[in-house]
Amino acid sequence: MASPLSPQGKATATTQLSSTRVATPPPPPPPAEEPQPPPVPPLHRAAQQGGLDAVYALLDRPTPDQAALTASDPDGQGITPLHWAAINGNALVAKALLDRGALVDARGGDLDATPAMWAARNGHLDVVHLLVQHGADPRLADAQGFSLLHLAVHSSSAFLLAYLLVSCLAGCGAGGGGVDLDGPDPEGHTALAWACYQGDAISVELLLACGADPTCVDAAGLTPLHWAVTKGNAACIRRVASAPGVDLHARTLDHKTARDMALELKSYAAYARALADAGLDETGAKVDRPLGERNTRRAIFAVVALALGLALWLAAHAPWYVALLAVPATAFAMHHVVVRVLLGVGAPSPASAPSGAGASRHAHAHAHGGGAERVTQSPYLCAIIVASLAWVAWVWLSRFVSLHGYLLSNLVFSLLLSTCAYSLFRAVTLDPGTVRGPAVGSEGLKDVVDGLVDAGAFNGMNFCLACLVRRPLRSKHSYATERCVARFDHYCPWVWNDVGVNNHRQFLVFLISLVFGIAAFLRLTYGYFYEKAPDLPPTASCPSLSPTFLCMSLSYDPFPLLVATWAALQLLWTVILLGAQLYQVARQLTTLEQSNLGRYGYMGGKPGVSGARQQGAVEKWEAARATATASAGQSLARHAQQVGDGGAGDGDDDPAGLAHAPAAGDGAAAEDSSASARAPKGRMKLLLRLLGLDRFLPSSRSSSSRRRSRPPSSSSSSSAEAGAGTNPFDLGPASNCADFWTAGGELGVRYDALWGLPEGGFARVVAERRRREREEREAGGENGGGAWARVRGYRRGSGAPLGGTGAGQGQARGYERVALDEVV
Repeated sequence: MASPLSPQGKATATTQLSSTRVATPPPPPPPAEEPQPPPVPPLHRAAQQGGLDAVYALLDRPTPDQAALTASDPDGQGITPLHWAAINGNALVAKALLDRGALVDARGGDLDATPAMWAARNGHLDVVHLLVQHGADPRLADAQGFSLLHLAVHSSSAFLLAYLLVSCLAGCGAGGGGVDLDGPDPEGHTALAWACYQGDAISVELLLACGADPTCVDAAGLTPLHWAVTKGNAACIRRVASAPGVDLHARTLDHKTARDMALELKSYAAYARALADAGLDETGAKVDRPLGERNTRRAIFAVVALALGLALWLAAHAPWYVALLAVPATAFAMHHVVVRVLLGVGAPSPASAPSGAGASRHAHAHAHGGGAERVTQSPYLCAIIVASLAWVAWVWLSRFVSLHGYLLSNLVFSLLLSTCAYSLFRAVTLDPGTVRGPAVGSEGLKDVVDGLVDAGAFNGMNFCLACLVRRPLRSKHSYATERCVARFDHYCPWVWNDVGVNNHRQFLVFLISLVFGIAAFLRLTYGYFYEKAPDLPPTASCPSLSPTFLCMSLSYDPFPLLVATWAALQLLWTVILLGAQLYQVARQLTTLEQSNLGRYGYMGGKPGVSGARQQGAVEKWEAARATATASAGQSLARHAQQVGDGGAGDGDDDPAGLAHAPAAGDGAAAEDSSASARAPKGRMKLLLRLLGLDRFLPSSRSSSSRRRSRPPSSSSSSSAEAGAGTNPFDLGPASNCADFWTAGGELGVRYDALWGLPEGGFARVVAERRRREREEREAGGENGGGAWARVRGYRRGSGAPLGGTGAGQGQARGYERVALDEVV
């Protein structure tokens, strides 16, 4: 007998012996008509489509033949108009409904979810914030057991997650209770486990920073580390593996560790690279360097100094055929000792390497897992500069300082050498301008985040998710040192530090004194050999292409000549870097701003998005907003009158978020793609970064030409003016240089607390201030100068910033303070 699940044979035609006709199967029955969905009520349709006028008309001015409606009327599935406004991100409609009595936690739909859950699932931060402000309970769960925190993680909206963690962790909503950070779903998955499964490294970092437990186990015994391995994201694995209390040998109910799952799922390369980047071995213990952290740094400086001196001595005194091999061998040995032995880069542990097919992948993961970053973040390159200065100083003290007739040259060189050494020390040891804010979990941070969300400015341009601090203008998060730096210029491996507002001047003094110091040293080198090198004997041979003076110097004392040659080689990159720095200072630009200028324009664009999509993003946002305002002017005006000031800004996409900004045209995208294809990659890109030439790549130049060809924005907003083809900080070369050397004194700002721009940029504010000062000076001449003295004392003595409002929305009013310390 055939099984009920076995396939049945097709009905075949049978031939009748008494007839030639073929029997056919009966026709199939007509398909049953699907039930038509019930019609959408008009209020729900208006909320779904963002029809603010229709909502007002239905709720406030119903027709005589229309049944009375309320803002909480459900449809056949229990869905209210607030649900539709929330899922579509219509904050203005949602606020209008809430002001008319809509239930903020009404449940509806197949998942029995609240409007806040519908908004969170789609990442609508402004709507979630509005609902929470009106008492939405973040602790509720839908029919699947997902809370608001789970749904925020599912949406992959990092800023929505950050808002919930910062503003709702301690307590919010009508009940005053906060979200449960480690609350599980019915299968035991926490928000951290879901973030690891999705490979969302930013969400993982946010949850861990706010105190999520990385050791929670779900119903199958899987920890967040197991889920991170399942996705194979090395960044997530590294963050979870380096969290306190994590057990790398934790086993599931199937007795599998994270390593076992990585081997099974072919993600062992990411697992091994993550552990290496986290500085962990297979057991989860921290890999200690042979000499310890502090002694390793000292050893790097000592090894580099000795190796450089040995290489120069071999080049000076060994036969040429020996030096030809010995000098590169010495350099290679130095690099091997520093990188492989002292820093531990590219040295896999034999005990932990898997055998078989995965062995090569494991070795490859260790060899390339963050090796370049670990080298540039170490004092290795700084040690080369220090060793070079040390050997130059040794040659000067042992040979040049006693030269007769070169007293002035020696004095100049000694001044430049001491200035160079001191400024290098200061550039290395000074805090570059770390941006600090309220502690995680404090009311101060909650107030900052709530204020930014209210202003529509809670985005990557104004808030750092890695540091959980508010970002001042011109600041940036440095991924080399894991901190936000005010007026960030770049991370320089040669000074082993970020270059920011506090040490940028010292860095530039170091470059200036280094370039002119090398020139003075070359002058002394020439004088030394000119005065002391004897003439070549008649029997001596000199290559025909070599100058006689060079042969005399080599035969007399080759070591200082080779040291001078090594010093002269440093002019290749220092002159380029110095010229670029002076050019940027004169234009009131940082290295970061110069490199991003062609892609994003001044103060514009969204970090982390391609230049093709963000070209002129601020201008496009302003143009779209102006068009929308003109078309919906009556609705917005009526809404402002009826629901107050809070709603007008909730529905607008800010220029920094730009989630809905239109993409650039095909021509711009094609140019950007061709420029990206021409851009150097790999080792050439790293070399250009070390030399400071990456900002002059073709992509920046081509994009910059397109930026200059765009018409200026017609909007009067300071944000648009800042993003349009003008630099809001530019005062002209002379004033820009004065502002640089006074650390913001010419502009009258503190770069670690610069939250906004005055309308029209600082040039307008400074011009108005100078006009006022001129008038006060003239008045002071008639009155004995008292008023002018008081003005100068106020401006320079107190250091109070001058100009427009902190948010960049007010008028410039002379000596009024810029509201740089207020939350906008």
